[in-house]
Amino acid sequence: MDSKTQVKKTSVTGGTGCKQPGKKKAKERKSSRLYVYIYSAGGKSSSCHKLVHNYDE
Repeated sequence: MDSKTQVKKTSVTGGTGCKQPGKKKAKERKSSRLYVYIYSAGGKSSSCHKLVHNYDE
């Protein structure tokens, strides 16, 4: 069961990058797009986590 959770987490983090390892050029192009997406998603995640922490305390 643990391995299934890990696989799911990996595909969510970098599904496109992991699924197409042979397409390096496409990965480089999508890299900048993914970077922006991860950056904005990470920012939202942080605020969400902070809110949850406040509720916990």
